[in-house]
This record gives sequence, structure tokens and C-alpha cells, in this order.
Amino acid sequence: LMKQKFTEAGVKTADWFKWIEEDTFLYNNEEISIHEMLNKFPKGIVMKKHYGSKGLGNTYVKNIEDWENFKNN
Repeated sequence: LMKQKFTEAGVKTADWFKWIEEDTFLYNNEEISIHEMLNKFPKGIVMKKHYGSKGLGNTYVKNIEDWENFKNN
């Protein structure tokens, strides 16, 4: 479904980022905080745990409360 929606919206690939420590990510070779990520992507972020496929392990993070739940579970 995600591939289909990207195709419909004309998006070739999604932006990628890597969780590198507590509340910090690597995005475009720069360290960025979760607060900055949520400001940059105000509609939210689809995050994936290390393991999972075909949508399993994906979580929609749209605020700090969602982020805390994601990282602590």
C-alpha cells in the first residue's frame, strides 16, 4: 500500500533517517533531534523497528507522546 501511495503522489522514495541515540537521528548526514524531525515533518513520521516487513513493525509518530511510546516499547 505504501508503494502504491508513493507512486500515486509522484514520490520516488521516502526520506530516510536513522535513529542514532536517545532522541537524535541522522538525517541527510546531519544529527537532528526528534523535536526538529517533528517540526520538519508536521504530518508525522512513519517509523519502523529494526525487524518487520510488509507494514509489520511500522508506527506512525505524530507527536512526542507517540515518540515516547515507540522508543519505550
